Amino acid sequence: MTLQQLRYFLATADQGSFSAAAAGLRLAQPSVSEQVRLLEAELGVALFVRAGRTLTLTEAGRTLRRHAGRILAAVDDARTAVAEVRQVLTGTVTLGVFGTASYYLVSEVVEGFRRRHPGVRVRLVG
Repeated sequence: MTLQQLRYFLATADQGSFSAAAAGLRLAQPSVSEQVRLLEAELGVALFVRAGRTLTLTEAGRTLRRHAGRILAAVDDARTAVAEVRQVLTGTVTLGVFGTASYYLVSEVVEGFRRRHPGVRVRLVG
């Protein structure tokens, strides 16, 4: 089971067809239906009842939908958290200053830094 398969599955469940899901994902329809088919094969259960061009979720599909939504939300949260650390959006920065450093210079540097990175705490050590 891959994240890609879960995304394709959720898009298909939301749209009710492989064609509509593919259009929303900006992919070719065979790619979406193949990934969902592989997911079904891995799980050993049909996720959709196929009636013509319309798809409806099976009981297994409804169960997976609940879990897949939470899984993808957790992955997005993890990406956001890592990006915040990488981009210095959160955390604490410690600046060491000499006793003779100009208070005006230090305050200007800290003020500029805080404007650019409002989520970062600044700690001064003398």
